[in-house]
Amino acid sequence: MDRAAWTRKWLSLAGILAILIALLPAVSPGAGAQPLTSTYTLILQNGLNGYAGCTDTYIDRWNSTSNFENSNLKVQYTSSGDTLSTLIRFDLSPLPAGAHITSAVLSLNSTYRQDDTLLTIAVYRLKREWDAGQATWELAAAGQPWTVPGANGAGTDRAISAFTQVVASATGWMDIPLTALVSKWHSGEYPNYGILLRAEGTGGPAGKSLYSYVDSSSGASAFRPKLTITYELDTTSTPTSTRTATPSATWTGTPASPTPSPTRTPTRTPTRTPTTAPPAPIATIVLQNGLDGYTGTEDTFIDSFAPNANFGSAAQIELRAKHEKNLLIRFDLSPLSTMPPGSTILEAVLGLWCLNQSNLSPIEVNSYRLLRPWSESQATWNQARAGDPWGEPGAFQFGVDRAPETSVTGVIDRTDMWLYQDWTFMVPYWHQHPSLNYGAVISGTGWAHVTYWFAGSENATPAIRPRLVITYSVPTWTPTPTSPGTATPTRTPTRTPTYTPTRTSTAAATPTPTPTGTRTATPSPTATAAPDAYEPDNVCAGARDFVLNGPAESHNFHVPSDVDWVRFSIEAGYLYRIETHHLATNADTLVYLYAANCSSLLAMDDNGGTGLGSLVEYLAPETGVRYVEVAPASPARTGPYSSYQLSITRQLPGTTATPTATLPPAGWLPLLRK
Repeated sequence: MDRAAWTRKWLSLAGILAILIALLPAVSPGAGAQPLTSTYTLILQNGLNGYAGCTDTYIDRWNSTSNFENSNLKVQYTSSGDTLSTLIRFDLSPLPAGAHITSAVLSLNSTYRQDDTLLTIAVYRLKREWDAGQATWELAAAGQPWTVPGANGAGTDRAISAFTQVVASATGWMDIPLTALVSKWHSGEYPNYGILLRAEGTGGPAGKSLYSYVDSSSGASAFRPKLTITYELDTTSTPTSTRTATPSATWTGTPASPTPSPTRTPTRTPTRTPTTAPPAPIATIVLQNGLDGYTGTEDTFIDSFAPNANFGSAAQIELRAKHEKNLLIRFDLSPLSTMPPGSTILEAVLGLWCLNQSNLSPIEVNSYRLLRPWSESQATWNQARAGDPWGEPGAFQFGVDRAPETSVTGVIDRTDMWLYQDWTFMVPYWHQHPSLNYGAVISGTGWAHVTYWFAGSENATPAIRPRLVITYSVPTWTPTPTSPGTATPTRTPTRTPTYTPTRTSTAAATPTPTPTGTRTATPSPTATAAPDAYEPDNVCAGARDFVLNGPAESHNFHVPSDVDWVRFSIEAGYLYRIETHHLATNADTLVYLYAANCSSLLAMDDNGGTGLGSLVEYLAPETGVRYVEVAPASPARTGPYSSYQLSITRQLPGTTATPTATLPPAGWLPLLRK
């Protein structure tokens, strides 16, 4: 090719390049921002990342003046219509302003159901304030009645039409889509009073159905209600330099076929999402004489009107108000040995089938853990067994015959239905201490003299005999801790608040790496942890007295099911600080403060202390007793290196008390408090 031909070719290419540059949009100073959309996911669940904005309770048509905060949530439909409804609300303040919500899903975990399998649940937007600690079937809050009991005032208590409907069909997780509703709450179009879950029908022969769901205060934190929100935010990409294309003269000729210029494509910088283990699956064991060969139920009733008579072989067991006839019942829990190691009991519910009543008056029912052995064939009002009298007739002396803690009060006022008693606070204790499983005494109170008859374990109809339904989580993975002597590099994800586009040539080939041999690590033996010195203390009844302002106690979570309970005295007007500190490398605590009944939650905290430690401050309104439960934040935070120290200090408001630390176990370096 001669010199003139080369010149014409390069001039042709230069002309084409000039045309392309001229076609590029001019970028003026300060006006070159290009909008980019970034997608995020936010999970709102009490205890997760310090969130505590979910409030919930259920309301009961048959216990219309009772509040059930801190109890499992329930939704039920019967021949009377909606009999149990759930109220739930999430604080949406963690959502950033300007977020465009593309998905919002409420997830509830059911641990128990009864009667018909299918239950139609309508989801209504609530239109008024309510208080989870005060709401009842009659009241939205103290002194503020619902327009129609049960939050059923259409247009006043709740929206006229349901936002959506779902059909519950099995235990486990149930998802409820709430995208449009959450969007309107976030934008301010609707005030956020939460939702009402109202039963509106069943799809089975019984014509009634009940589902029970884990509530926001449950110790099984992974199964608490959660709201998963996916949203987009518009971010801005600003060019680093300003270029204004200057048109140039165009040379006219016969250009050679041009090669297309590479296309510049903005590339988003990915954000690493930490991987966590999925929640463990849930399983259920039902104990009932005659079911799957089970014969471990013993029951009888004791009668103040026949104080020396035994009714151990009766097919019906009787309960009378004013503690005049009490029930004794015990279940052999040896079938729980089939649970995999590390399983956690989430719920235990006793069911008694009501056969008859002497009049229409209601009766309030409570269960108390028995502290001494008794004989089904010998127990009477006066004696636990032959020659062994009760401390108080009727098995009613605190600390001798029965424990002071009681189940959540149940009420029954009709027949042909199950009476339920929450035994969750007793069954784990018996499972941990089989030799102390003496069962429970069930007593009735009320203003009227009324007797209720229930089917006993010897009843001719097996399906209505007393039954104990135990729900537990099954571990699916075992964390293997890193030896404290070996440093393992950990990649820390870096949050990128604004995506910065990088220009990437799509024409450039990406070299393919040549695979190299991978070294396979030799597995190390899995370390185990021994129980701490305060075990057994897994239940409220096993709580030990804590020395206020004394040395810190050193505890650990030696197995996934381990929690630690302590008890301390309070005096009105003093400030109490409950704190976990000096956490080992695998420890992460949750602290719960309970009233004297061990069931009313007064306060809780996740990471309010130093690092992953917890801190609860409580100003005592009265003199009495309080209980503290310390639990692991997740099953992964148990086993080796899960130790922590617990301090409880008493002080006058405005003063400071410093907890006294106990030397931590060897093998880790504590963080020093300022």
